[in-house]
Amino acid sequence: MRRLLLFSLCLWLCSSFVMAGEVPAQLPETQPLTWDDDLADRMMDGLHRFVERKIEHAVANRQQFWKRDTSSPEAYEKSITPNRERLKKIIGLVDRREPTTLEFISLSPANGIARIRWDVLDGVSGEGFAVEPTGKVAGGVVLLPDAHFQPQTVGDLLGSSVGDTARRLGAHGYWVVIPLLIDRSDRHSGNELVAFTNQPHREWIHRQAYHMGRHIIGLEVQKVLAAVEWLKTQTSQKIGVGGYGEGGLLAFFAAAVEPQIDVCLVSGYFGPHTRPWEDPIYRHVWSLHREFGDAELATLIAPRPLIVNHLGFFGVDGPSPHVPAGRRGGAAAGQLRAPSLESVRREFERIDNLIPQSFQNRILTVMPLDTLTEWVTERGIQHFVESLGGRYDHKLSLPDVDVATLNLRIANSQRRQVLELERFIQRLVRESDHTRDKFFPVTALALEARKVGQAFQPDPNVDRPSGQAGKPDLQHFTKSTAKFREYFRDEVLGKFDDPLLPFNARSRKIYDKEKWVGYDVVLDVFPDVFACGVLLLPKDLKAGEKRPVVVCQHGRNGVPKVVIENDEKAYHDSAAKLAARGFIVFAAPN
Repeated sequence: MRRLLLFSLCLWLCSSFVMAGEVPAQLPETQPLTWDDDLADRMMDGLHRFVERKIEHAVANRQQFWKRDTSSPEAYEKSITPNRERLKKIIGLVDRREPTTLEFISLSPANGIARIRWDVLDGVSGEGFAVEPTGKVAGGVVLLPDAHFQPQTVGDLLGSSVGDTARRLGAHGYWVVIPLLIDRSDRHSGNELVAFTNQPHREWIHRQAYHMGRHIIGLEVQKVLAAVEWLKTQTSQKIGVGGYGEGGLLAFFAAAVEPQIDVCLVSGYFGPHTRPWEDPIYRHVWSLHREFGDAELATLIAPRPLIVNHLGFFGVDGPSPHVPAGRRGGAAAGQLRAPSLESVRREFERIDNLIPQSFQNRILTVMPLDTLTEWVTERGIQHFVESLGGRYDHKLSLPDVDVATLNLRIANSQRRQVLELERFIQRLVRESDHTRDKFFPVTALALEARKVGQAFQPDPNVDRPSGQAGKPDLQHFTKSTAKFREYFRDEVLGKFDDPLLPFNARSRKIYDKEKWVGYDVVLDVFPDVFACGVLLLPKDLKAGEKRPVVVCQHGRNGVPKVVIENDEKAYHDSAAKLAARGFIVFAAPN
């Protein structure tokens, strides 16, 4: 939008530009441009302020996307189904899962702990542990640790707070599945035939999946839902999901998209998330904040119980600025920090503004921020078990385990998990031509028409004037593709509905060469947002004369002048050379 506005105005300015003697200091019908700071820096500062205001206002604007009906659970489920389907799409939860078959790889003699794997997608499996219940089966739980938790032996699992919680749930009669998540190391981020990078595994998968309409969140939620399906074959009782940190995020999203999950416990994740640009890039989800904050996600879980556990999170500092020898850089900056209790309370209480308190059993439990030895409070586990229909025994004691003797090793599980997702996504890339043909049938129709030597036949559903059937018609072709342009604008590029400001065009002369003259041009777009660029005009341009216009765009690390001066590599003053040949040239900042 910004570029299109500037391009249109530049054409208008050119139509009134006439060289007559001395080159004017500014373009006709514009105000003087008096800013003396860097335009690129000023533009970025303004864009930040604009987008940050959008995020702040998103909470109030989300209600337009919701039509909640709390008159009955059935009516409510029907009313939120469109929101749930949109959430599935934006986290990439769109692929058909394989029939769930869970395989017990090896069994530890202690407490019924087993290494397991289960089918998820074509070529993608889940891996982790299962804890067999003690006594009568009371239900099932998928327990999700944070992404840093990568036990190498069963002893590592049982010696952790996650393992302790799993054993406690098993002792209360629950099957427990503990998936291993894609972690934040970078050992497998790359290809030995090309190079390896310092991108964490979660970022490595995110960057590939994002372009295919998938996401590391959606792919791992698929693993959770497949585990839930298996648990349902083991018990007719309730199924819950609970997690901490990255696992808390996945438990939260899984319960939001799957109504068959009966209870959700989220620890070390729930909060306002009002500064998403500070998060690691693998937390970024296209258009999420427009419709969904954590309070809104909680309403997708309603009327099922929700337990939010607020406690200290160990934090993630992001990739190291030091890139080890033999690896490429490129990892995105981003940190994870525990939100304040006050901000978590505000977000939790905001649920009350969306649905009545009586409609959902939800509770917030708190642990001091400096307490990092446990991933969930005792009270949180109690509410979780009771919400699943069980009775929690505070006095239940677990037998001591000699973890040193439980050295059943887990070989290459992280490598397998990363490579499986990588191969799955790359197969999507290879098959994308066929996917696009199904989505955008115009391509297939045009190719078929070309084969038989006929002109393209537009969409038969678009009305055509009488007597025009079978004849090439650009106007009707354009109409038949209108819905695809709208989809591309709204769902791929994104758009703002804010009214545009008056142009308030400003300019100043910055180049005066033998055959052409150049101007900085600035236009207002939205509050704090402006468009700018360098307009090069041939000196022999006459009033009203039309000339070809070329937009010269630099790369990500450049500025407009790199296509104009100093014979920069790859550009070689292409804009200046075109202007010298008589073209109107516009160099826009990227």
